[in-house]
Amino acid sequence: MTQFNQARGTVQTMAHSVRIGAKGRIVLPAALRAETHLKEGDELIVTAADGRVVMETPDAIKARLRAAAAVARTDGKVVDRLLAHRRADLDLESRRVKRAGKRTSSR
Repeated sequence: MTQFNQARGTVQTMAHSVRIGAKGRIVLPAALRAETHLKEGDELIVTAADGRVVMETPDAIKARLRAAAAVARTDGKVVDRLLAHRRADLDLESRRVKRAGKRTSSR
C-alpha cells in the first residue's frame, strides 16, 4: 500500500512478502494488485537490476522513458552553453595569438 506522509511530503510504499511457488510462479497480493490497478491478464515486464527483481507494466516503462527523455532534452541547453563558452574561449585565445604574432613581427 502507498501512504502519503503529509508532514514530510513523502510517499511511502508498503512492502508485501511473496513466495516463489511451483514452476517459479509468484502470486501478487490482492492489496498490491489493487494499489497498482493490476488485473488478471495484465502484462508485466520483469527485469533484474542491482540484485533486485523489478516488475513494471509496459505503460509504466514508457512513462519512465518519456520522463528521462524530457530531462535529456532540457540538458541540451547545458551543452549549448558549454559550447558557447568554449567558442568564446577559442575566440579570445585566437585574438591573443594574433596580437602576440603582431608584436614579434614588428620587432
